[in-house]
Amino acid sequence: MQRLALPAWAAPAAPSPADDSGLRLRLTAFRFSLNSRFSAQRLGGLLDDLLGLELGLSGLQAAADRITAFYRQQGYFLALAFVPAQDIADGVVEITVLEGRLGQVRLDNQSGIADAIVRGRLAPLQPGQPLAADTLERSLLLINSLAGAQVQSTLTPGASVGTSDLDIRVDALPRTAVSIGLDNYGNRFSGAWRAHAALSVNSPLDSGDALSLQTTRAGPLFQHARLAYQWPLGQHGLQVGAAGSAMAYRLGHGFAALQAHGRADIASVYALWPWLSARNLNVKLQVNVEHKRLADRTDSVNSASDKTVDALILGGSGDRVDGLGGSGASSWSLSLTNGRLRLDAPAAAGADTGQRTGGRFAKLSWLAARQQQLPVLGADWSLWAQFSGQASLPQPATGDAARNLDSSEKFSLGGAQGVRAYPQGEAPADDAWLATIELRRALGSAWQLSGFVDTAMGRPSHTAAAPDDANLRRLSGVGLGSSYVQPGGLSWGATVAWRTSGPPRSDHDRSPRLWSSLQQQF
Repeated sequence: MQRLALPAWAAPAAPSPADDSGLRLRLTAFRFSLNSRFSAQRLGGLLDDLLGLELGLSGLQAAADRITAFYRQQGYFLALAFVPAQDIADGVVEITVLEGRLGQVRLDNQSGIADAIVRGRLAPLQPGQPLAADTLERSLLLINSLAGAQVQSTLTPGASVGTSDLDIRVDALPRTAVSIGLDNYGNRFSGAWRAHAALSVNSPLDSGDALSLQTTRAGPLFQHARLAYQWPLGQHGLQVGAAGSAMAYRLGHGFAALQAHGRADIASVYALWPWLSARNLNVKLQVNVEHKRLADRTDSVNSASDKTVDALILGGSGDRVDGLGGSGASSWSLSLTNGRLRLDAPAAAGADTGQRTGGRFAKLSWLAARQQQLPVLGADWSLWAQFSGQASLPQPATGDAARNLDSSEKFSLGGAQGVRAYPQGEAPADDAWLATIELRRALGSAWQLSGFVDTAMGRPSHTAAAPDDANLRRLSGVGLGSSYVQPGGLSWGATVAWRTSGPPRSDHDRSPRLWSSLQQQF
C-alpha cells in the first residue's frame, strides 16, 4: 500500500468575533462572495435553519464555520469562510469564502527522470483553481509510482490572499536493488529448499520504467527465472509491461525411478491503471494476456505431454485505511480468467478423456484481507484475517458449462501460503476457498509473534465421476509464527503448524510442520 501525507499546512484562522453583548440582528438571508465551486443556493441551503433567528457576531461566525466545514468535507482542505466587515441592511449577511486556490507550482526534480514525465502528472494542478485533496494526492502518488522516484511536497502562503504555493521535490531512489534468500517452500519431490536471487533496476531509460529479474533454484531438481519490464505510458498513471518466465523440474526421491521431468514457459503482456489513488484508498485495474507452453515427460514409460494455454485475465485490486476499531487496513483483489487449453500431444489428449480439461475454460479468483489493530489488548496487538479462493465458471461467451481445470490452473489448499500444516501443493482444486486468521503481537519495531488458524475446502475436479464425498478435500491446522524485519536489510520468518484434519495424501505426514524463510536486501 502506498501512503503519502498531505503537505503540512495551517490554514489561516478566521477573524475573532467581537463581543456579542452589543449587536444582535434578525437574519433574513445570506449572500456569498468569492465562491466558485458551489453555488450560493447550495451554500445557503446549509444555513436555512438560521433564517429568522437573532444572532450575535459569534453566531454569524459559527454560520461561516459551517461553510468551512462543508468545503473541507468535499476535499477543499485549505478553504476558509468568514464574515467580513460590512454594513448589514435588512438582515442580509455576507459570508466570504476563500476556497484555497493554488498559486505557483515549483518543481525540483532530482530523480533523473525526465521533467516532462514528472510534470505531466502535475497537469491537473492548475494555478488559480481551488486545490482539492484528492487531486493533490493523486498527482503526488502518480509521481511516487514512477520507478526510482520519491516525492516530497510543501505548501506555503501564496502571493495573494487565499492562495498557496506548492513546492515539490522529487528525489532519486537507488538505481538498483538486490536481494538473496533461502526458504523451504518447495515440494519435497522437486526440491524443498530453494535459493532465491532478485535484481531490480529503477528507471534504466530515465523514464520511470522498471526492469526486474528473479531466479529460484532447488538444487538439480528445480530452476525458475522471470524477466519483466514495465514502463509508464501517458500522464494518467497507466503502466504497460511485458514478462517472460521459464521453469524446469525433475522429480526425485521416491519418484526418481520414473525419470519424470518437464518445463513451463510463460510470456505475458499487461496494462495496469490506477483508477483511484489517494492516501487512504487505492483501486487499480489490470488486463493481462498470457501464453503458456507446458511440457511433461516420463522417460521410464516413454510418455510425453505437451499443452498450451492462452488466457485473457481481467482484474482489479485495492486497499483502504480506516479508523474502524481504532485503526485498520483492508486489501482485496479480484480477477476473471478466460482461456483455452490445447493438448498438443496424443498422450495428453488420451489422458484428458477422463478429466475433460481441454478446450475453453473460465475461472474467478479472489482475495480479501484485513489488518485490524486491537487497542483493547494494547498498542502492539493486531488481528490479521484473509479469505481467498477460486471457482471454475461457465464460459461467458458461449454459455458452456463450467469445466474441470488443468493442473496449471488449480488452487492448492496446502503449503506455506495455504494451510501450513500440510505439504506444498497438497490438495489442488478447481473450486476452493482458504481462510486464515492470525493474532499478532509486535515486539519492538522489528520482531513479531503470532498464533494462527488455517482452514480450507476444495473440490479437486469441478465435475467428477466419483461421488461428491470423494471429490471434496477439507484441510485445517493451527500454529505459531515469528518474524523479524529490518527495513532494507535482513528479514526472517518461521512458522510451525499442527494439522487438525486428516493426513496429507501427497507426501509423508509431519506434525508439526516447519516453514522458514530468510532474505537479505542490498
